[in-house]
Amino acid sequence: VQRLLFNEQDPGSNFELIALEASDKERLSFKAEMSVKTLKKLRLLNKYYEDEPEKIYTAHISKIKPFGLYFEIPPYSIEGFLHISELDNDYFIYDPKLQMLVGERSGKKFRIGDTLDVKIESINFILQECKWELVGATKRVKSATKPKFDPRPKNKKSSKKQKTKEKKKPAKKRKKR
Repeated sequence: VQRLLFNEQDPGSNFELIALEASDKERLSFKAEMSVKTLKKLRLLNKYYEDEPEKIYTAHISKIKPFGLYFEIPPYSIEGFLHISELDNDYFIYDPKLQMLVGERSGKKFRIGDTLDVKIESINFILQECKWELVGATKRVKSATKPKFDPRPKNKKSSKKQKTKEKKKPAKKRKKR
């Protein structure tokens, strides 16, 4: 009892722990708030999509990365993403100095600030994402021919283990007459 009375603890010793806990709660609260905002935007988009599935939205490119581009639809403050494979039937090269994607064959360029026409392809509420499609882009056609080399084994039933087991079986003994 005397130790508790006479060994006073510094009242500020818990401030660091309290500050860390408050910061963690603030981050968690921010994530929850952003998640709710995203969900509300997706619900609005879904309503528009149900009313008019072929509606075309005008978007502005906001970021360009080696793997695709990000765009924003100004009236709704919605950000979307298009992978380079969805841009056009071309091979796009990323130019980091100029922050743009250039089509190897077509020479088509995508720069920050350019305007795009996009439409909704699908909406996933669980993953909280919207898949977009570039309007006017030529779709890539998958080749109908088979590849020249197929790395898979032709006979799936036989395997090395089965073949070695077959080799290790002893021969049957014949009956003597």
